[in-house]
Amino acid sequence: MVKYIVLERQPIPMLSLDEIRKRLIDRNLREVSRGCGVKYMTLWNLTSGRTTERVSYETVKKLSDYLETRL
Repeated sequence: MVKYIVLERQPIPMLSLDEIRKRLIDRNLREVSRGCGVKYMTLWNLTSGRTTERVSYETVKKLSDYLETRL
């Protein structure tokens, strides 16, 4: 007889896109870019409100992780 274990999925704690925008306002975007591996222009577009495309989950996760570790 095979037993199956059901694992509950826990939500991954992440900052929202609006919270990321707020936290980036007073940051040096070049330093943030180097620190988290997100292109400078992506950060600039995000903070200036010029994002015309959707921001990928990967980008939001990188920024969230970076900003959470650097208060």
